[in-house]
Amino acid sequence: MKKGGDSRTLRNLCEISDVCKEGQDTSFLGNGYCANYPPYNTLECCWDGGDCVKVFGDCVVTPKTCQGDINSLGDGYCQRVNFKEGCCWDGGDCIKVFANCVATPDTCLVDADNILAGDIDKLGNGSCEHAHFNEGCCWDGGDCEKVFGDCIATPDTCQGGFINYIQVDDDPFNQNQCDIMNNNEGCCWDGGACKKVFGDCIATPETCGTYLLQELGDTSCNPVLLTAGCCWDGGDCEKVVGDCKATYETCPWVSGVGNEYCDDGNNNKGCCWDGGDCSGLGTGVIIGIVATVIILVGCVSSWAFLKYKRRHNHSSAPQPGVVVAYGGPPGRGCPPPAEATSSAAEARRELILRSIIHLVSYNKNLIALFNTRFYCTLLTTT
Repeated sequence: MKKGGDSRTLRNLCEISDVCKEGQDTSFLGNGYCANYPPYNTLECCWDGGDCVKVFGDCVVTPKTCQGDINSLGDGYCQRVNFKEGCCWDGGDCIKVFANCVATPDTCLVDADNILAGDIDKLGNGSCEHAHFNEGCCWDGGDCEKVFGDCIATPDTCQGGFINYIQVDDDPFNQNQCDIMNNNEGCCWDGGACKKVFGDCIATPETCGTYLLQELGDTSCNPVLLTAGCCWDGGDCEKVVGDCKATYETCPWVSGVGNEYCDDGNNNKGCCWDGGDCSGLGTGVIIGIVATVIILVGCVSSWAFLKYKRRHNHSSAPQPGVVVAYGGPPGRGCPPPAEATSSAAEARRELILRSIIHLVSYNKNLIALFNTRFYCTLLTTT
């Protein structure tokens, strides 16, 4: 049966007469609401512009055939008083179809004497109503059957639990938490929430604890769960990268292995070189290389400047007004200042040697590298 009244055909065939228009407000004729009183619900006003004639498929309803509230027909809610042929079975609202099963107020009865009708509007709403779990109510429109693989939970099998709380994948409130009341075969082990399977290992509330099960297999390693009863945290504390295996024992932060972010602490063999995230080079090594280039460029520039000065002054000795020094303020990570020397070549060689030694110390301490100011170069004034 087509749901929802359709009065357009009648409206097209009937013309509102002048008698209806005289002295009457005709602005609300055909507004979808039946004014079931004269002069509107008359032939002259085309039965309130068609509003008082509802068509549902092959079934036609008028105020004469339906003594109930004609305006509520086909509104999606079953009105028991309209469940009769003259009202087109409440415009179809009182006929619920589920696959090969049809439920009506006459078939969906909830008391022992089969007299009290159930709330047919609740069928198929996603929540199991135990009173509707019968054939006449189409097994509550399917709400009382929870299927998990080969296991089916119903109010008859899951009697001690709460079938509406069994975990389902499309439940927005599903926190994957085990409900101990549903931890039995009849409730399908709470839809699987109370039985976690990892290969040949099975974790249950009895072996791992009720509230710890939800943490198994969440990709985050929890050392507390590294037990056989918890299936070794569902494998979260073990990462395999090619032929390399990282575990909590070899890599304390194994959860960060292979997360596409280079973690310097995991850039070692025990952590499988952070699962390839560092591509063989850690951040500290890269910064050390950059620092090497900066210092060597400074040394070469200083050497070239001294060579230029010596060539133009035709002497390798320092000229008056030329001070050769290197280093920086103490406590900044710079090599200590050296006393001025009369030999530019000797100063240059000593600078390069100190720079290399200082570079090694950079690579050992990244914090010192960031806090160091790169003015530990040859200073030349004239």
